[in-house]
Amino acid sequence: MMIDMHTHWRPAEIADAMRARTKEPRILRNQDGVEVLKSGRMGEEPLAKAFDDVDFHLARMDRQGVETSVLSLLGSFCWIESQVPEESGPLCRTVNDGLSAICQKHPGRFAAYAALPLRDISAAAAEFERALGLPGMIGAQVPGNYFLTQRRRGDASAVGRRKPPPRGALYP
Repeated sequence: MMIDMHTHWRPAEIADAMRARTKEPRILRNQDGVEVLKSGRMGEEPLAKAFDDVDFHLARMDRQGVETSVLSLLGSFCWIESQVPEESGPLCRTVNDGLSAICQKHPGRFAAYAALPLRDISAAAAEFERALGLPGMIGAQVPGNYFLTQRRRGDASAVGRRKPPPRGALYP
């Protein structure tokens, strides 16, 4: 069985939220008319690179012999995790609910890593706990050095340790 452990997903709901933003990071059309994610840190990245069509991805999985793909938030969309909790909490919940819906609709074909509101480690732990109760969620993917820089890193790590494998894993 072949498993793709790192499939970047661009949720349409988050793209819509980014189109409505007036400050970076945000989605806009560049001078060539190409829709891009504009971020001061990353410059401009064309959205066409992102995967957001489930049927297209399933067909590609079938052609490549991949039985299961593990979905995670597209790297350039991870900005949502670093926003103030009032903004990042609802966005992370939207992402996680959407990823779980894909997993439910296509049992066995997809699993997912949760997005977490990382500026508030207690909120991250609470969302991690909630997300792990959703169908298809198997853990969370966080920046490799994130917990090294947080005083209260134990909150979210403890959630992962309470869940039996394979659910509840934190992947840096």
